[in-house]
Amino acid sequence: IEHHRPTGMQGFIFNTRKPVFRDPLVREALAYGFDFQWANQNLFFGQYTRTSSYFENSDLASSGLPEGRELEILEAYRDQLSPDVFTEAYFPPDTGNGVSLRDNLRTALKLL
Repeated sequence: IEHHRPTGMQGFIFNTRKPVFRDPLVREALAYGFDFQWANQNLFFGQYTRTSSYFENSDLASSGLPEGRELEILEAYRDQLSPDVFTEAYFPPDTGNGVSLRDNLRTALKLL
């Protein structure tokens, strides 16, 4: 039965009041350094499904590039947001589909 109840979210949340986490590139690099697939298999026995939105499975879930009313609202803050918000749909870093953790760690290092 299809439903649109949010699935809930567990994760690592960065305290952006701490100086080390204020830089978005540091937070992005940490995301690249975390191997969800390995942790899920070896620590959580494959019990988790990775979400790509804080509001996964709801009408508020992230889905592609902003458009319509969402884009109108974001336009007022364009100069404060990363240009990626308007050009790239968000997906969390992955080590599946031929991407190795080493590749992700290289990306993280470049960000730092």
